[in-house]
Amino acid sequence: MRFLKKLKRVAVLVAQHVTRVVKVIWSFLATQEKADDRKFLWNENRLGDGNILPKAKPFSQIPGPLPIPFFGSQWLYSWIGPYFLDKLHLANEDKYFKYGPIVKEHYLWNFPIVHLYDKNDIETVLKYSSKYPIRPGLEAQIFYRNSRPDRYKSVGLVNVVFSDLVKEALNSDEATGTQSPVLNQILTAEGVDTRDKIVSLIDLVAAGIETTGNATLFLLHNILNNPEIKVRVYEELDRVLPSPEDTITPQLLLELKYLRACIVESLRMTPVAPNVARILEKPFTFQGYHVPAGTLVVCETWVASLQEENYLNAKSFIPERWLDSDKTNRYPFLAVPFGVGRRMCPGKRIAENEMLIITAKLLRAFDISFHKPLEQVYKFLISPKGPINVILRERY
Repeated sequence: MRFLKKLKRVAVLVAQHVTRVVKVIWSFLATQEKADDRKFLWNENRLGDGNILPKAKPFSQIPGPLPIPFFGSQWLYSWIGPYFLDKLHLANEDKYFKYGPIVKEHYLWNFPIVHLYDKNDIETVLKYSSKYPIRPGLEAQIFYRNSRPDRYKSVGLVNVVFSDLVKEALNSDEATGTQSPVLNQILTAEGVDTRDKIVSLIDLVAAGIETTGNATLFLLHNILNNPEIKVRVYEELDRVLPSPEDTITPQLLLELKYLRACIVESLRMTPVAPNVARILEKPFTFQGYHVPAGTLVVCETWVASLQEENYLNAKSFIPERWLDSDKTNRYPFLAVPFGVGRRMCPGKRIAENEMLIITAKLLRAFDISFHKPLEQVYKFLISPKGPINVILRERY
């Protein structure tokens, strides 16, 4: 009994000591943030010609979830928090409803990240003129590429198998005197290191395998869950491709206007990439708050695309809205599942045509139904939760 009392007393003392340490650290972090704010008010609030920028609220006052020392806001995704990492896209949507069009949260070591939900702020970031827009890299990817200078001159996706295949394709083309149309521009680029060509092709092919497949599944699910849209898609396919054996040519793809509108609408409602990240190259003012250069901002394009102020009946699957794009696409920086500008996905056109061809061939030959609705999960990108069971019935 005496031992238990001593143990309890020690536990209380340790708890008190830890509490004091946490308070000191918390006070230090708050002081540093306020110091940064004062530095902003004195230096960064001035233009090069000496003019004063309109007064903005300091960075420290941007609303967001409560961080704790070292762990930042990561406690939100633990067993005591309200969110789950495999539903991160829904967590970011919930933060918008709780805190408004700009949200700041802190990741490990209290590293700040700012989420932007307002269409004008998103456009400001993505439209910013920069020769080399900066986005955060993947640490494991960067480490691997840097450790293999014999294979990679720059960072990108890691896939040794594809690296070897590209080399074989290059050697084969040199031997036969022919080239693949997809590889042509990259492989024949002059003044470009072969390792850079390999990285570009790996990114182009490997990055699109899972993403295009998942986007096509979401597309099929969106079409087949809307009977009127399904009928219209079938009617267009039967008109453009009278026989399932018909060869799909580039000219025929241009005639599939309604199916193409379905793709755009599906990528707006159920994108694989729900946001676009950038590292600011200069200070900005968003929603009246100062955001300094070097800050990682995440443009939450998916959440913004589901707001009624941006799209009428935003949470309904309406491909018709894209048949008159001049009226609908008033905000060209929202429905950007492939990114925008110099950082746009280089495989955008390939992916869109793949989705068009796969969907056309499947729906032309089969009547498809899903066993149950698709559930979205976040795995760095958004994917359908498996296993996925579908029923295929031949149409003819």
